[in-house]
Order: sequence, then structure tokens, then C-alpha cells
Amino acid sequence: MAAATWDVLISTIPHRHGKLTALLAEFGLQWEPGFGVRLLRDNYGLVHLDSHAKRQRLTESSAADYVCFMDDDDWPAHDYVAAIMGALATRPDYVGFRVDITWAGNPHRKAVHSLAHSSWTSWQDGEKTGDPLIRNVTHLNPMRRELALLADWNQLTDEQWSRAVWESGLVRTEVMIDREMYFYRFDPDDNFITQRGTMPEPLPEIPSYPWLTVL
Repeated sequence: MAAATWDVLISTIPHRHGKLTALLAEFGLQWEPGFGVRLLRDNYGLVHLDSHAKRQRLTESSAADYVCFMDDDDWPAHDYVAAIMGALATRPDYVGFRVDITWAGNPHRKAVHSLAHSSWTSWQDGEKTGDPLIRNVTHLNPMRRELALLADWNQLTDEQWSRAVWESGLVRTEVMIDREMYFYRFDPDDNFITQRGTMPEPLPEIPSYPWLTVL
């Protein structure tokens, strides 16, 4: 059986160029055959794509066996690529893992993403007790691309997309990596609702890598 292929999909904006280039450099250090990154950058032009339309376009553009998303301001574990490529060797539908969440650089919450759970808990659940957030299907976890396309991202929230894919009943098999593989770095001054405007052109140049495709 041929080795699985896997694309990390990144929707980015020029305001996070420094964070993006640091993330790409880390992927360069971790790269293994079969792994790729697909990037879509939007400068708030006349045809502005919202984040969910970008996700749909990125997913449709990939020809890899597996896809997942990573935010341009988040960070992978030191062996993220190797561990996940190893998990994909048995061709599961989905790869589960644990997530560490920081808030403005400070420890905040933990999360568990696994098909062992039938639904999501809300952000408030377990906040006082320190219980982890529970997720089953999420866009941050590698899954078969044909399964990721079961729900159209347009007009859907993260949870609505997750629920639609989960309720298809087609995401059945999982390899669970029972440790923190994804570091979610929430910055209250730079998040998805932060007001931004078009940056002056020309935009900063994105580094070139043989495994990177820029849409």
C-alpha cells in the first residue's frame, strides 16, 4: 500500500505574516514525504473571502488523502508531522489528539479531540473544575478528505460543520495520539474578530518550499 498523503490547510491574512513564516519554518524542519501545506492569503480586497469560504476552497483544492486545518497563529508539537504520518499508515478515517490552549500566552484550558465522544462540550463546561473541553470531529484533526467534504463550509460555524460530518455516520475509525499535538494560542488582541484593514501592496513575500502550495 502506498504511503498516505496529507495536507495541512492554512487560511491566513498578511497581518500575521511573521507568525505564518515561523509556522512554515517549523514545518520545514518536520517535513516528511507525503506531507504538504496549502495556503490561501486574503488582503481584504474587493472580493473578500470570509474564513469559512476560504476553508471550503482550500479543502476542494487539495488532492491529498487526508486534510486538516491549522490557524496561522497556532503551533504544532515538535513531532507533529512524524506522529501523524505514522498514525495515517493504517489509513484510519480520523486522527485524534489532545490540545493545549493558552490565552495571551498564559496557560488556560486543555482539550481532547476524539471519536470516543459523541458531541462537544461548551467553552464554559468544566472551566471552574479544570476539566478538558471535549470535541469529536474537528477541522483541526486530520481526516480523509472525502469525509471533510461531506459538509460545505459556507455559512457554517465550526461546530455546525463538525456536527454535519459526525452525523453522516461515515467517520468511524480513529488512531488516537493520546498527548498534546496542537497548541492553540488565543490572543485577545489578535483573533478572528479583531478589526483589520487592507495592507499596503506589495505584500510581504511568502517563503518558497517544495511542499508548499499558495493558492
